[in-house]
Amino acid sequence: MLKRNLGLHIIREDLEESGIPGFPNEDGKEDQLDGDTICMLNGGYAVIGGDDVLLEPECCCDFTNLYYWKKALHDRPSKGLVWIGHPEAEVCFQGDFLTVRERWEYPPEPDCLVEFEVSVNEMSAAVERVERLLSQFEDLALIRVKELISDPALALKVTRCLIGTYN
Repeated sequence: MLKRNLGLHIIREDLEESGIPGFPNEDGKEDQLDGDTICMLNGGYAVIGGDDVLLEPECCCDFTNLYYWKKALHDRPSKGLVWIGHPEAEVCFQGDFLTVRERWEYPPEPDCLVEFEVSVNEMSAAVERVERLLSQFEDLALIRVKELISDPALALKVTRCLIGTYN
């Protein structure tokens, strides 16, 4: 019950003043869906090794940052960046391994920033698992959105805006 209520609360908060039916904007108007009025849910993906969190999503991160991990795995830059929010993570591909380094935006830089190495195959498998989980999460979010919006087509559009899969 707590999970259901928490999910509804998070979605309801995100839709407040969006201007979609049931959530009037600041002027009290309810218009058709405008994807720009619905913010994606904050989130992102942590990289976990064993019991340790190696890298966490940063400020301004959402579920679409999976695209940047996929692009990096496809392009395999010798030195590049992956968007995980502010600041991005630095990635370096060397052969079958990927080194990920945490970055820092503002001085002074801390003495110890995270750096770890992972096999490209292991990271590729993790990204594929996350893609499947994101699809399941979208299905669950749709159930909660339908509790707030009775029009099924609008509920689907809103859910896709919230998750970032509206393309």
